[in-house]
Amino acid sequence: MESLFRDRAKLYSFLARIYRAEPDQKFLNEIKALDLSGVEDEAPEREGYQLIYDYAKNAYRGLLELARDYARCFIGAGMPRHEVAFPYESVFTSEKGLMQQEAYDEVMIIYAGESLVKDGKLSEPDDHISFEFEFMAFLSERTADNFIEENNGEALRYCGKQLDFLNIHLLKWIPMFCKKLSGVANTDFYKGAAKLTEAFLTNDKKILLEVLEELKASKG
Repeated sequence: MESLFRDRAKLYSFLARIYRAEPDQKFLNEIKALDLSGVEDEAPEREGYQLIYDYAKNAYRGLLELARDYARCFIGAGMPRHEVAFPYESVFTSEKGLMQQEAYDEVMIIYAGESLVKDGKLSEPDDHISFEFEFMAFLSERTADNFIEENNGEALRYCGKQLDFLNIHLLKWIPMFCKKLSGVANTDFYKGAAKLTEAFLTNDKKILLEVLEELKASKG
């Protein structure tokens, strides 16, 4: 169980890095070094992983193309507003599609409940997709820690927190975000990111439900 939640945390952090900013050479090198042999061909995440990996391996136009596509997809450089995949929950869940609405307030309260405070150097709102993914990574790490300590009660509680955040926040808007990203992205890197993100979240819900059922059965 511990390794499962460490791996989940790594993938959430990986996705957070994809959406936080355009890739630098260090990040592309890390992607090139990925070992995809552990990702089965029939795994839901495989196609997205492969697109990202293949692009990084063959990015002959380098970082500039990715920087342009990042600006196009997420900031809207040269794009009509309705086509942009703005990476904020509020834009997808508020009535007028504005930033820093109800979802923004909700996630701030949730983060504070775990004593998490955003680095003051970071200017993006708290409901940016990268922060929401880093929060899931944090919860997954805490779950793994509790499995190591054989504290299944706390592990159960943290699994429940993850499922709640997935249902109430991530799955409420990220499938729509991924659909928009798939339509606007010019590079296979971001098309792959959209596929990987949606496939992972859908599969992650199944995993959490299975783990919760197992933990509740063992507790009973």
